[in-house]
Amino acid sequence: MNLLEQFKKENSQLLNTERVYLVAVSGGSDSMTLLDLCIKCKLKIAIAHCNFMLRNKESMRDENFVKTFAEKNAIPLFCERFDTKKISAEQKLSIQETARNLRYNFFNELIIVHNFQCVFTAHNQNDNVETLFINLLRGTGINGLKGISKKRNQILRPLLFAHKQQIIEHIVTNKIQFVEDSSNNSDYYLRNNIRHHIIPEFEKIDINAVEKMYKSLAKITSDIALQKYFIDDWILKNATSFNENETVISIEKLDTLPTAFPIIKTICKGANISDLEINKLLQANTGAIYQVENYFILKNRNNVIIKSENYLEQIASEIILENDKKSNSFLLQNIDADDYKIENNIHAAQLDFNKLEFPLIHRKWQQGDYFYPHGMRSKKSVSNVLKDRKVSLFDREKVTVLISDNKIAWLVGIRIDARFAITENTKCVYKVSLKFENAK
Repeated sequence: MNLLEQFKKENSQLLNTERVYLVAVSGGSDSMTLLDLCIKCKLKIAIAHCNFMLRNKESMRDENFVKTFAEKNAIPLFCERFDTKKISAEQKLSIQETARNLRYNFFNELIIVHNFQCVFTAHNQNDNVETLFINLLRGTGINGLKGISKKRNQILRPLLFAHKQQIIEHIVTNKIQFVEDSSNNSDYYLRNNIRHHIIPEFEKIDINAVEKMYKSLAKITSDIALQKYFIDDWILKNATSFNENETVISIEKLDTLPTAFPIIKTICKGANISDLEINKLLQANTGAIYQVENYFILKNRNNVIIKSENYLEQIASEIILENDKKSNSFLLQNIDADDYKIENNIHAAQLDFNKLEFPLIHRKWQQGDYFYPHGMRSKKSVSNVLKDRKVSLFDREKVTVLISDNKIAWLVGIRIDARFAITENTKCVYKVSLKFENAK
């Protein structure tokens, strides 16, 4: 079976002559082969070409080659030039990662604006196997073992089934012109090093090594999809999510599993979590915490609590003046004491107005803060109060205090300071009520 016949067979559910496809074309052998196959299948296509301006005259040569081909064959062309080195420096990313982001952002924009069905890229079997080795050298988890997916959103790789040798044979047989990227000959890039030195060693052992490894990748991909199904189902049934930033799982339920690692990694959306650290955390005393990328994982008595970094955003300090009637966090009232009935409400502080010194400061509590809890005879540190109340380390990050003259008047939502409490001599009650969205 020649490459064209196999292309039609492998993509029989995909190819539709009524739809318009965008084809990513660099001008190299792989993309020009893909372009030729699309034309022979009589697909409606447009070409997208990225000039990353990294190879000086050679980059312009590639652009002009693709433009000439598009004009000669009356194919719509979308060409974009990028100052990749400048953007890379600004974004503090590698040249390769920057180019990849620019490329796919460009494709996605074209798909949306011009309503293309999808974009075809020319990745093949060899690219897939090379990606496997790259991932292994970077210390990949199981997801890195599946290599390149045939479909990701609107990015499709219809040539992924083909061995590089098949592409070369198709080029020779059909006398397809293409341009050679000189950087492909350099071992500076890891992919090229693997392509030039690692893969040939396997092919010395077995000439069909790439094809067999590709088949293994396909099987691994199926296994991973099934694993993900069961992991997602387990999380749905056993984890409690209070919002998009906080998930709680019973350690007792995690102990029923052979390993908790895939569950926690999935909740953390693929963050680079260490299974060793997770195991240490589960064996540690309550209060142990593990931070990785944008996530915090806490052991809190019988549970594991996972929260994203968004949850721990700093609460800005706020100044409250004497005549203020509201603030970012509170509703403020001055009420005659004779007309006031004390409420049992943890979301409101009822203070003696004449004992307060303005301006008041609303801020996060800090280590070393102390106050005189109403109903107690001596001072107590805020940290000990929170510990006694079994407030988790995560929830402590939300706790704030209201300060008067460098003294805590209210440990917000928990207890007022006895020095500012209402007495029989109080003339005016200063009521500070948490706004509804802050009263959690």
